[in-house]
Amino acid sequence: MRGDANPVTGMVVDLGLFERAMHDARDGLDHRFLDEIPDLGPATMENLSAWIWRKVSPVCTGLSRVTVYRDSTGDVCSYFGPQETKS
Repeated sequence: MRGDANPVTGMVVDLGLFERAMHDARDGLDHRFLDEIPDLGPATMENLSAWIWRKVSPVCTGLSRVTVYRDSTGDVCSYFGPQETKS
């Protein structure tokens, strides 16, 4: 998480809300065939990172990145959110 702490709560993000958002994202992937996940696209680490971002970032506005690890090979992919387009 990244951002300024809320002056009232002292938190960048409520960890209870973050935990719930992560649980919901994990539940959307757990024990499912990844090629059948709506809005995921091809089951790449890049798409998994972006998909998790889309599920968690509405609740956690201080989200700075999502990182997916593949334990079996040690591969890592991080997603830092959508790129801002310059006009």
